[in-house]
Amino acid sequence: MSANDNTVAEPKLHLPEKRIKSRLKSAADASSQKFTAFVSEENLPLNPEQQQHLEHLEKLSSRQSSMQMHGLPLYEDDASSMPTIAAYLRSFTLPGPKETEFDTKHANLGTLIGVYLPTVQHILGVQMFLRLFWIVGIAGIAESFGMTFLTSISVSAIATNGVIESGGAYFMISRNLGPEFGGAIGILYYFANAVATSMYLVGGVEILLMYLAPSLPRFGSATEFNEVDMFNNFRVYATALLLIEFCIVALGVKFVQFFAPISLACVVISIFSVYIGAFLSSAESSPHWCSKAENGSIWSSYCTYDNDLSQVICDDYFNQSDVTVVPGIPGFSNTLLWENMAQNYMNYGDVTPNSPGNHRREVTQDLTTSFFILLAIFYPSVTGIFTGANMSGDLKNPHKSLPIGTIAAQITTSFIYLSLVLIFGGTMHGALLRDKYGESLRGDMVVALMGWPSKWVILIGSFTSTFGAALQCLCSAPRLLQSIAKDDVIPFLRIFGRVTRYNEPFNALLITTAVAEGAILIGGIDYIAPVVDFFFLMCYCFVNLVCAMQTLMNAPNWRPRYQLYHWSLSLLGALLCLFIMFATHWYYAIVQLV
Repeated sequence: MSANDNTVAEPKLHLPEKRIKSRLKSAADASSQKFTAFVSEENLPLNPEQQQHLEHLEKLSSRQSSMQMHGLPLYEDDASSMPTIAAYLRSFTLPGPKETEFDTKHANLGTLIGVYLPTVQHILGVQMFLRLFWIVGIAGIAESFGMTFLTSISVSAIATNGVIESGGAYFMISRNLGPEFGGAIGILYYFANAVATSMYLVGGVEILLMYLAPSLPRFGSATEFNEVDMFNNFRVYATALLLIEFCIVALGVKFVQFFAPISLACVVISIFSVYIGAFLSSAESSPHWCSKAENGSIWSSYCTYDNDLSQVICDDYFNQSDVTVVPGIPGFSNTLLWENMAQNYMNYGDVTPNSPGNHRREVTQDLTTSFFILLAIFYPSVTGIFTGANMSGDLKNPHKSLPIGTIAAQITTSFIYLSLVLIFGGTMHGALLRDKYGESLRGDMVVALMGWPSKWVILIGSFTSTFGAALQCLCSAPRLLQSIAKDDVIPFLRIFGRVTRYNEPFNALLITTAVAEGAILIGGIDYIAPVVDFFFLMCYCFVNLVCAMQTLMNAPNWRPRYQLYHWSLSLLGALLCLFIMFATHWYYAIVQLV
C-alpha cells in the first residue's frame, strides 16, 4: 500500500506462454485482415498517415511469432505505440489540413484579385444604372451605407481572430457560435447569394431588351410596355445567361477571376463617362423632344376627331396648358439640387403625387412608392461586402487580405454611390428622374444620355456590370454551401460537400443554378430585390451580434487584431438590420426569425 493511496495494488497475473502467443497472433491477424478488407471494400485512397497505421498492424502481426513471452503481463498499456480504431476511422470522415493538402489545390489569390475587385464588382451592380437615379432625393441611402460599413468592420474583426477556411461568413459564425447556429444562418446567406444571381441577370436582360437590342425576338410588342409580356421575356433570356455563367463558373475560380477585371474595367469606364458627361452637359446639348404641334405625339394623346361633330375634341388639360420646352439634363446647378431634395412619393398609376394619369399618354408609376419600399429595392446594391470573405478559402493570406480589401472596397463604392446621387440630383430635371424606363426619351436609358462620348459606353458598361456581379454570386454561393455540408450539421446536404481535384464544388454549383433559376421565374428586379434583402439582413444582423457578444462576454478565444473595431458599432449595425427588416416587410421578418 502506498502512502498516498488507500487501495491495494493488485499483483500482475500471467498466463501460460503458449496461450499468450496464440491469443496475440490471432488478434493481430484478425485486425490486419479486418482493416485491409475495410479499405478494399470501400475503395478509399490512403493518405500517408493512414498507410502508416496499416503498415503498423501488418508489422505487429508478423512480429508476434518471434516475441519473447517470459513474464509478459496480461494488461499492457500499448496506446502510445498502437493507434486506436476510432482514430483510424475518424481519418476517413473528417480530413484535416494535412489530408486536404494532398488532395486539393488552392488558388492562392491576393488582396486585389481575391477580395477588392470581386467585392467592388459585386457592389457596383444592377441598381446603380437602372434604379439609383430613380431613388435620388429619397431618404435612406445614407443609412444603408452606414449599416453596411459597420458590418464590414465587424467582418474584419472576426476575420482577424483565427484561422479562416472556405465558407467565409459561415465559417466565422459557426466557429464562434457553433455549427448548428452557424448552419442556420449560413443557409440564409447561401440563398441570398443564389437569389442575388437571378436579380443581377434579370437586370442585365432588362438592359439588353429595353435599351441595347430592343429588336430581339420577344413576347408582346417592342413599342408598347406590357409588364406580363416583358417579365416573360426576362425569364427566357435570363435563363440563357444563367446557363452561360454556369459554364464559366464550372471551369474554375481562376477563370472567373480572370474575367472579373475585364468586367470591372467596363464598369469603371462607364462611371467616368457619367462623371465627364455630367460636367459637359448643358441646356443646349440636352434632348428637346416636347411638342404640342398638330398630329404630334402629345396632340395625338389628348385630342381625337369626332365624326359626328366633324371637329377635333381635345382634353381640357391640353387646352388649358402650354407646352414648355425644358431641357431634361441642363447641367449641374444648385437650383436643381435643392429641388430634387424634396420627397415625391406616389401611388400606382400617378403622374405626380396624388394625381393619377393615363399610362397610354403619360409617364406613370408602375408601383406604389414609400421610404421603405425604395429602401428595399436599393439595399441589395450594397450587399456585396461578404464577397471576399466567401472566397477566403482561396486566399493566400486571408488575415491580411480580408480587412484591407473589404474596407477599401466599401470606401470606394460608397464614394461612387454618394457622388452619383449628387450628380443625378444636380444635373437632371425631377420629372425625368422619376421616369424609370425612359419612356419620355423614346425608350432610352436615362443615365445613358449623360454618357460621354456616347450613350453606348453606359449601356455596354451597365450590362457588363450586371453580368460580372451575377458571376461573383454564382461563384461564391456554391463554396458557402460546400462549407455547410462539410460540417455535416444537415445530413442530407452531405453530397454538396464533395469537390473536384481542383477544389471546385461542382455538386453545390448544380443546386445553386437550380435555385437561381427558380428566382428568375419571379420576373422583374423590383420584386426579386426584397427577397434578397431579408436573406442578407438576417446574416448581417447575426454577424454583428457575434462580434458584440464575444466582446461583452470577454471570450478567451476572441482576440480581433482589427484596431477600428468596437462592440458598440456591431450592436448598432445589428439594430439597424432589424429595423430595416421590420420596417420594410414586417411579416417576412417574423417568419424568418421564427
